[in-house]
This record gives sequence, C-alpha cells and structure tokens, in this order.
Amino acid sequence: MKRSLLLLSLFYICPTLFAQNLVPNPSFEQYDNCPTGFGQIVCPLNSPPFKPTVTDWVTPVPNSPDYYNACSKSIYATVPTHYHGTYPAHTGDAYVAIAAHSGFLTNGPSSSYREYIEVKLLQPLVAGEQYVISCYVRIAFKKDPQYTPNIIAVDEIGVHVSKTQVTSFTHPLNQNYTSMQDTFKQPLNDQTGWTKISGIYTATGGEEWITIGVFNFSNTHPNFTQVYPTAVVPNQTYTSYYLVDDVSLVKKPKCDTITKTTDTILCNHLSLPVTLNSSATNATYTWNTAANTASISAPSVGTYWCSALEGCNLTVDSFTLSLNKDTTHTKIDTTACKGESINITSRDNAISYLWSTNETSKTISVNKLGKYWCTSQVGCKQYIDSFNVEDRSFYVDIDLGKDIYTCSEERIKLGKLFAGNKTYSWNTGENTCCISPTQSGTYILTVSDECSVLKDSINIDFYNCNDCFSMPNVFTPNKDGRNDAIKPIPRCDIDKYLFRIYNRWGELVFETKDINERWDGTYKNESYKTSTFFYYIQYTLMQDPNTKTISGDILLLR
Repeated sequence: MKRSLLLLSLFYICPTLFAQNLVPNPSFEQYDNCPTGFGQIVCPLNSPPFKPTVTDWVTPVPNSPDYYNACSKSIYATVPTHYHGTYPAHTGDAYVAIAAHSGFLTNGPSSSYREYIEVKLLQPLVAGEQYVISCYVRIAFKKDPQYTPNIIAVDEIGVHVSKTQVTSFTHPLNQNYTSMQDTFKQPLNDQTGWTKISGIYTATGGEEWITIGVFNFSNTHPNFTQVYPTAVVPNQTYTSYYLVDDVSLVKKPKCDTITKTTDTILCNHLSLPVTLNSSATNATYTWNTAANTASISAPSVGTYWCSALEGCNLTVDSFTLSLNKDTTHTKIDTTACKGESINITSRDNAISYLWSTNETSKTISVNKLGKYWCTSQVGCKQYIDSFNVEDRSFYVDIDLGKDIYTCSEERIKLGKLFAGNKTYSWNTGENTCCISPTQSGTYILTVSDECSVLKDSINIDFYNCNDCFSMPNVFTPNKDGRNDAIKPIPRCDIDKYLFRIYNRWGELVFETKDINERWDGTYKNESYKTSTFFYYIQYTLMQDPNTKTISGDILLLR
C-alpha cells in the first residue's frame, strides 16, 4: 500500500516525466499502402519514388530499409512471421527494419552497405533544452542450412538531428550525432525480445528532422559482437539486421532518480544491530520496515531499502547485510624450471600464516615441484591458499608444418603464441610469435625461455594467381542479348571450382560448380532490381591442390 501512495505522489509532483513525444507515427502503425515486399520505404532521391507505405517516414538515401505490417499478404513484409522468422511487434502490428552493416570487414568509404530511416518532428526543438531520444530494437536473422553468414550485433544505433532533411550521404552526419545504447552499454544481441536504447541530445534550436542508423565517420566497420554462429565463418559476409519500433523524442524531465546499493559483510552475530543511513537529506523517508526516519537500526541480516522523496527527486538506497563464510579456498598455479628455487607468497594483511612446510612467514622459498598450501586469518575470515608449482620447461612442439606452395595473394601466418614468457626469433630479424611472409624462401623460428630452446624451419614458394580469373563488375539482364548473364572468365588450368553470389542481406542467391554456368539475375524465379551483390570464388589448380579464394562485388543494372 505504501508503494502505491509513493507512486501517486510522483505522478502529482513530476508531470514533466510524461512529456509529449515529438515523433509522428512512432510505432509505424499508420500507413498509406500495405507493403508488398522488402525495401518499400520511400526515398526522395528515387525517380520515380516508390509507392508510399508507412506514413511520415522516409529513407534519406536510395537504399532499401524494410517496412513490416500485419496488413501485408507477403511473407517478406508481414507481422509477426515473415522471411527472417517470427517477431511480434513491440507495440501494435508494425515495425521497420534497417541493415546496420552488411558486407565484408574491409575499411574505406564503401566498407559496407547500411540503411537509414528519417522523419520530420511535430515541432522544432528549443535551443538549450535536453531531449531523450529512444526506441526499441531487436536483432533478426534467418538460419539458412545452405549458407550461414556471420551474424553480428552492434553496440549502438545512432541518431542524427538536423534542421533540414537529409537527402544524401554527403549531408554532414558527423554533426549533432547522438548514440543510443542500452542501460549497460552492452551489445544489442538479445534474440528473445526487444531492447530499449536511448541517448540525450542538447538542442541548438530549430532542429526538425531525425535520421536513425549506424553512423561511422572513420570509414571503418562498426564495433560488433559475433552472434551466430559461435565461431566466425571465414570468407563469408558480416550481417547486422535490426527491427525498430516505438521511436520517441521527448523533453528530458527535470526530476532525477538516484539508486544506490550497499553490501556489508558481518563477522558474526555480535556485529548486529547495524545502523543504516539514507543518502538523502531533508527528505520524506519510507523504509521497507515501515520506519520513516533518515536512519534505522537493522537487527538481523537481510535486505533493507529506503525510498526518500525530496521535492521531485527520488533517492532509493538498498542495503544487503550478510554473514561471512568461515573459510575461503583459493587455488594459485605457478611454474618453475626443474631444480629452480622460487618464492610463493600468501595474501596481505593477515593476522597469522601457517604453511604445509610448517613455516609461519608470509613468503616461503621452495625448490621442488609440487603442491603447497597456506592457512591465514584476515579479519574475521579464514583463507586457505593452495599453490601448484608445475614444470615450466618448454615441451610443446613448435612445428611450422609442411612446406607451402601457394598463391602470392594468399595471406599465410607462420608460428603461434605459446603460454608463458617466451622469446621469439626469426631468421628474417623479426621478434614476434607470428609472421606473415610475402616472399618465397626458407623461414626459421627459434623459441626460447629460461628453461629451453626450440627451433624449426619451413620452405614457402609463392606463385602469382591473380590472373586465374577475370570477373566483370556489372551486367544488364534485360534480355537484349548483350551482357544478360555473368560468370568468372578462367585463365588457368582449373581443377575444382565453386562460384557463389550473395545479396545485400548476405543471402545466397546463386551457386554453381560448373565453370561454364552463368547467373541471369534471378532468384527463386523472381528478377532482382538494380542492386549490388557480393561474389565469392573458391578453386584449386591442376598443379596445386591448395584451395584459393577470390571475392568482390558486382552491380546488376535494369
């Protein structure tokens, strides 16, 4: 009952907590036409523009963010179950989706494909005022048994606030940029539900447009976390696709809510009772014990909390009292060369020490491998520290492998990092664990530590394979008999061959092992419109069984 009264007081004192949302159609429920497939949000730069779908919202660049609505009859645009899976809306029956990143992890102005959505606010922002910008996001992806791209999660979605509409990539998006993140600034990788993200923007005055997407101004790929599969799939694209719902921009309330947590460990019951103090001053106090004073005397272990209301500001203090465990066990591993004397040390500030060797000092010297332990007393807690002294001698095999005959463009890594303090020396003069040779020759590695020295060598022979394929970068499947299909043109004696093409979502749309087969720009009996695709070629030569790869992008023009 007391919690209900407190909430009613907050509603009365802090009406600004429920300020007007300046974003029109925030949950994308209003629409002009039901979507019939992917990529049907209008871009002003398209000529002619798409048929309008979601009301008020557009995309600033001629990419293709997606609009999903339960009114759609298409498996590519309906809610809740569509091409990417089953995802109910956070509110109502609709949401939009953007590709935060799609492509390979290369740097540069065209390092990836990305999508944005934008809307004009209901009224201009006021100079000097702070605004809370937020939305709900959810990562979405389809597990395809024939092809698994690297599904990644970014740790932020950006908002660009501007006085005029963004209509191209050349707009200065690096100004008025606000990062939206979750409360703990974690990767946005929740696959079970929606995550609220938000940020604070201070207005310069007169701003009327917001643009949402992943911005990156150093021309590099964004920070990310691998989501699926667990291990990175080599030579595959990296895709990050997010559903967006309930966009909000409201004036930041003047009230503050402060939460503090204090954990206290007591030696024994003689330490009770304990005085607990609220961190607020001159406030109205409400404790879970029914007390209404600034401090209370806690008679037993457990959890206590105090809600203190001072004007419009709310301070919540939480206290957890618990008794210590009598004994704590700690295991510590260390190494030594055979016959070497080393020092092992127990914890600081102990009242007493007793080792398994019957010594009573904080540090002892040992010259035999094996296990040792020390019992110590720190305050009211007893610790038992176990030390396992193992052989540090370097017994691992540093084998560099068989001699290599490979393509000059293949990146080869020699060596590996070994545990412990090791010294690495190559006959090339390098002193790191691993190197990437670019020239043919013999490479010798010496690895040593204070106990041993090991050595191995390998021969590498590079040859030029860049001319084995010539790949056109554009084709026009308009059935005019010219350039209607595309395939790599071989220039070497090819033994095994695999040719794949992926769309902008990382979906496999074409695959063949026939070196003479071409792609005509269709997928599942449907023709693609103008778009950029990624290709991947895997092959071996008659004279070299090692697998090589070539990748890049091609443009389909209609």
